Amino acid sequence: MAAMIQIRTTYASIGIESQYATLRVAENRQNERLNMRQTMPQLRINTTPPELTIDQTQTFASEGSKTPLLLMRSFYQTSTQKGIDAIGTIAKEASRFLAIENPRDPVPELARQKGVKEKHFKMAAMPSVPPKITIKRGDLNIKAEPGKVDTNWDLQPPKLEYQPYSVKVFLQKEPQVEITVVEEGDSYELPDMPGTRAE
Repeated sequence: MAAMIQIRTTYASIGIESQYATLRVAENRQNERLNMRQTMPQLRINTTPPELTIDQTQTFASEGSKTPLLLMRSFYQTSTQKGIDAIGTIAKEASRFLAIENPRDPVPELARQKGVKEKHFKMAAMPSVPPKITIKRGDLNIKAEPGKVDTNWDLQPPKLEYQPYSVKVFLQKEPQVEITVVEEGDSYELPDMPGTRAE
């Protein structure tokens, strides 16, 4: 009895799943800060007031009202000058006594000169010396310093979430080969199955 071999093949099935690339950007503004520091402008004004000095020392001295220092200085100058004049007078009078060539007696003449003194007066406005006035100018110094604002912006970078493109290939259905032995006289029909082939 003859036999017949039947072979049924099922093709493999491949599945493909793909996922597109995605990029998500999330802003992080809640942590951003703006720091500001301000320096106020300044105006500095330095003033030196003027000075008026009136020195009436010499004015009062010309009227006879002298300070102790000026009075001592005046006494010193007067006594020095009188001492010098007295020395000159004594020397002059002594030379007259030593002049033996002059037969006249110098004593009566000297007595007359010393006994009678002439006084001279003159009118003068008082005080005769004006006061010494000194004026020192004042000064005004103005210096302006401008203000400024320093800013510091603390920026936070955004958050990036990137998912790359992906392709997944998998075997959805494995291939199959089915072999059947059919004896002669038997009837056997292979069912119609997609993806199968009978030989």
